[in-house]
Amino acid sequence: ALLVVGSPSNDGPLPFWCFLQIKSLGFISIDVYHPQGKKAAEEVAAKAYEVASCTCKRVNQLFLLKNLYRTKTASQLLLPLKNIDKEPDKSEQLVESSMSESNQIE
Repeated sequence: ALLVVGSPSNDGPLPFWCFLQIKSLGFISIDVYHPQGKKAAEEVAAKAYEVASCTCKRVNQLFLLKNLYRTKTASQLLLPLKNIDKEPDKSEQLVESSMSESNQIE
């Protein structure tokens, strides 16, 4: 697909070109040419990346919410992540140890 966006007040040639290509799941290739040089091209690429990232995030949110509404079941992606690297605090350890002690049969 090709998308050309120009300024409505400018009928001349586009000042730069930018190609976005979906390479694989989660990867987008952005190729930019700008006549003002590499720095200007990098700025355009950063803006294109930001727009693509925001669009992907919004589409994913809509898919997850539609699925939640349809199935009445929350996806794992909607649930908060448990930090497995975090050490449990003392209160969690006390609860676990008291529960294990109370479950022992003598």
